[in-house]
Amino acid sequence: MFGRSIKIATIFGISIEIDFSWFVIFFLVAWSLSKGYFPYKYPEIGKQYYWTMGIIASLLLFLSVLLHELSHSYIALRNNLPISKITLFIFGGVANLAEEVKTPGVEFRVAIAGPICSFVLMFLCHFLAGLAEPDSGVFAVLSYVSLINGILAIFNLIPGFPLDGGRLLRSAMWYFTGNYKGSTYLASTIGKGFAFFLMAMGFFQIMSGNTFNGIWLIFIGYFLKGAAESSYQQVVMKEIFTDLTAEKVMKRHVISVTGGISIRNLVDDYFLNYHYDSFPVVAGTRTIGIINMPIIKHIPKEEWDTTTVQAVMTQETEKYLVSPGDSVDDLLSRMVRGNLGWLLVVKDDQSVAGIVTRSDIMHLLKIKSDLNE
Repeated sequence: MFGRSIKIATIFGISIEIDFSWFVIFFLVAWSLSKGYFPYKYPEIGKQYYWTMGIIASLLLFLSVLLHELSHSYIALRNNLPISKITLFIFGGVANLAEEVKTPGVEFRVAIAGPICSFVLMFLCHFLAGLAEPDSGVFAVLSYVSLINGILAIFNLIPGFPLDGGRLLRSAMWYFTGNYKGSTYLASTIGKGFAFFLMAMGFFQIMSGNTFNGIWLIFIGYFLKGAAESSYQQVVMKEIFTDLTAEKVMKRHVISVTGGISIRNLVDDYFLNYHYDSFPVVAGTRTIGIINMPIIKHIPKEEWDTTTVQAVMTQETEKYLVSPGDSVDDLLSRMVRGNLGWLLVVKDDQSVAGIVTRSDIMHLLKIKSDLNE
C-alpha cells in the first residue's frame, strides 16, 4: 500500500504482511496510551505499568484489525473469491481481493463480515473486562480494546467507499437497480464527502490547539478520498475495457532472444538497444524462459562473454503468459499484482502470438476515455 512489507504468517492460505508504516503507528499508539490515555483514565494504576499496558493494548488493537480483515477474507474464500494477501499498514489493514465480486449478494456478505467480527470482539472484551478487578491493568486494557472495536465497527459502517458501509450501500443499490457503475459512483461520492468532512475536522482540531489529532484526521481523510476516487476509476476502466481482449491490443512483433547468445551480446544488442528491462527467451516459436536485469546484475562482468542466456535465465514463465482471449482488464490486474511491464500472448500450441505492455494499455485507456467524453 505504501511501500515495502514483510510477511509474518499464512492463514487460510493467505499471506499476512506488515507494511513498514505499521511500526510507526504502533509506536505512536503505544506511546499515546501509556503517556496519555491510561494515566488519565486510570490514575490509580501505578505508572510503572503504563508502558506495558500500552504495548499490550496496541498489539490487541492490531490483532483486532487483522481478525476484522480475516473475517472479510474467510467469507470471500467461501464464495470462491481468492485473496492474495492481507496487509497491515498505517491506517489499519486491507484484504486484497484477486477478483472483483460478481453479485451484490456476495459483496454484502463479504462486507458485513468485518463489522460483525468487530462487534463480537467488542462484546467479548467487555465481558472479559467484567471478570477483572476494576482498578487493574487487565480491566483497563480490555476496556480499551472493547471500546476501540466498537469504534472500528461503527466507523466502517459509514456508507461511503472504501469503508465496509460503502460496499454495503453499493451492494444494496446494485441489487435494486442492477446498475453496478451508478452504485459505485454513489458510494464513492459519499466516501469523498466523508473524507472532506474528516479533513475539515482535522483543520478545526489544529486551529483549536489539538495538533496531533488534527494532523491524523487530515491524513485519514486524504487516504479515504484517494481510495474512494480510485474505486470508481477502476469501475470506469473495467467498463472501457469491456470486450477488449489481448488479441485485439497486442503487438505482433515480439522482441525475443535465443538461449545461445552470450550475456555480453544480450546487453549490447538488446538491453542497450531496445531499453527494455527484460526479454522472453525462445526456442523456435516456444517461450522457454525470461531474462531480466536483476539476473544480469548478479553475473560478474568478466563472465559475460562465456555465460549464455539459457544458463542463467529463469524458467518460471507462467506469470508472463496469457491467452489471446484473455480480457484486457484481467491483463492489467495481473501486471499490477505481479509488478510486470509486459505479458506474452501465446497460442494453444505455446507459440508466441504477440506482446501486451502496460504502457500500451494505459495509452489505449487514455484514447478510449477521450473518445467517450
